[in-house]
Amino acid sequence: MANQATNEPKPTSIFGSRLKSARTAKGVTIDEASRELNVLKRYLQAFEEENFDAMPKFAFAKGFIINYAKYLGLDANDIALSFEKAYPSTLRQTKASDIKAPLVPMGTLQRDRSKLRFNPALIIGALALLALAFILLKVISNAIKDDEPRPERHSSVMTQNDQAVGAAITSSVASVEVRSKGDVNVVITDASGNVLLQGNQPRGNYTIQGAVPMKVEIDNPAQVDLNFNGSAVKLGEHITNGKASLTLQ
Repeated sequence: MANQATNEPKPTSIFGSRLKSARTAKGVTIDEASRELNVLKRYLQAFEEENFDAMPKFAFAKGFIINYAKYLGLDANDIALSFEKAYPSTLRQTKASDIKAPLVPMGTLQRDRSKLRFNPALIIGALALLALAFILLKVISNAIKDDEPRPERHSSVMTQNDQAVGAAITSSVASVEVRSKGDVNVVITDASGNVLLQGNQPRGNYTIQGAVPMKVEIDNPAQVDLNFNGSAVKLGEHITNGKASLTLQ
C-alpha cells in the first residue's frame, strides 16, 4: 500500500513482493513466520505490502526487515537497500521526531548558595536512555553481521534474547513476553504512560520493552503465560473476579 501520511510520491520498489514471493515459495504462512521471528504479524504484512504507515519506527523496521529477508533466504543487504530507497523521507523525519525516552527527566541541577547538588533521578534517566541506544545498536549490528543467506538454519535470526539485550542494564527498562494460547484481551502500559500492547491478541508470542513499573491487565489469564525479564510470572496470585491485574517492576 502507498504511504498515506505524506504527499511524497512512492518510489518504485519491489522489496515487498520479493518478501511475499519468497515466503510463499518456502511454504510458510505469515503466522508461522511471525512466531519464528518473534515479530508481530501486522509488521510482516506491512513489509510485504510496503505499507509504511503500518510499520514500526524506521530503525526498528530496518532491523526486522533484514532478519525477515535472511529467514526467507534472500539477500538481506539488497532488501535493506531497496527498503531505504523506498521509505519516504518526510515520513522518516516524522517518525524520528516521535521517539520518546522511556523516562522523563524528573529534576535539574540545583544551586544552594555555595554548593551544587545533582538530582539522582536525572542521572538514572540518562542511563536509561543510553541503555536504549545500546539495545538499538545491538539489534542493527546483529542484523547486518552475517551477509550469507541461510534458508534452513535460523541462528542469525533475531531471537527473544537478542531483542531483550540490555533490558536488565538498568532497573528502569524491562522486557515482557506474552504467550497467548488463544484469543485473549491484554493491556500493558509502561511508566511513561505508553500503551505497549492493547486489545484482543490471537494465539502467538509477543515480546515488548518499556519503562518500569509496567501495569498489566489480562481478561482471561488462564490463556496466557507471562515472563518478565526472562522469569515466569505467576498470574494466579493476581487474579480478581477472573481478571489478572498486576504491576511489574
